[in-house]
Amino acid sequence: MKHVIEPPVNKYKILLVDDDYAIHFLSRRVLLQENISADIFEVYDGREALDFVINVDTPDIILLDVNMHRIGGYEFLMSYKHYGLHHRHTRIFMLTGAIIDWEVEKFTDTGIISGYFEKPLQPRHVETIMEHVGTNYILKNNS
Repeated sequence: MKHVIEPPVNKYKILLVDDDYAIHFLSRRVLLQENISADIFEVYDGREALDFVINVDTPDIILLDVNMHRIGGYEFLMSYKHYGLHHRHTRIFMLTGAIIDWEVEKFTDTGIISGYFEKPLQPRHVETIMEHVGTNYILKNNS
């Protein structure tokens, strides 16, 4: 009997930051439907997200809500920059309930976000995210 050793599959580390449990559920479902091979970590506000990126792990992708309790998306980004974390390979994508021009400009002006999407996360958003992240990782096999 012949044994085949398959190369390891790199998995994305995705940090989902939103204070709405339904958004966590829907986002996770879309990522799974799009066959993204990922470890998905979930936190519920900017303070928990900051603690995660400083003390736990460096995600490849952060899906960040704009408006949350305690620390919102903008405050998270300012702290992320303050601690020098913006030099990491992480790509940050904002999720919001409504696209507002001045708000998009405010977040874009930080220079550290890669995209801005209206909730809930959609397959077309995942495609855009994968284009930004690159091809260092592969999708799960459908078989």
